[in-house]
Amino acid sequence: AAYFGIPYFYERVLNPLESNTTRVSELIDTQKADTKRLEEEITALQTRVADLEVRAENIEQSIASHSTTLAKLEEMQVALQANLDLQKSDILAQIDEQLNLTRSLELLARSRLYLSQSNFGLAQADISEARSLLYSMLPGISSDQSDGLKVVISRLDLALGNLPQYPVVAVYDVDIAWKLLVDGLPN
Repeated sequence: AAYFGIPYFYERVLNPLESNTTRVSELIDTQKADTKRLEEEITALQTRVADLEVRAENIEQSIASHSTTLAKLEEMQVALQANLDLQKSDILAQIDEQLNLTRSLELLARSRLYLSQSNFGLAQADISEARSLLYSMLPGISSDQSDGLKVVISRLDLALGNLPQYPVVAVYDVDIAWKLLVDGLPN
């Protein structure tokens, strides 16, 4: 029994037990290596997470900074647009004023030509149109120039009153009004 029993016991119990012990040792070593590797990976991931958190905070600060800058730029743009609109309207008003003055001067120059040709009807029409243009400018012009413009309008009224009976007197009034406009509106 011992002759057959010990090898059988050795073969059936001790060899598998020894084999299992070796495999368990290998598994323990593998598990230790895997655990060590996982711990290193976890440490590396934690480091990366910390770095990413720092970068995220920096990015958030940068975004906040850019948002503030964009808000300020938008405010500046609105202010500049309002200022530009105001300047545009001022420039357009000045251009309109100059165009009306230039047109009035041209009408008066043409009426002077008509008066020299004794065409009193066309001269009267041009003088009347120039007077209307100048009168429409009164509300939008400065008070200093408004007084000068009133003098020019009164001269044109005198010229219109003297046409067609007294064309010579009307010519002088038209010439004075034309001269006042050419020299610029008197203050």
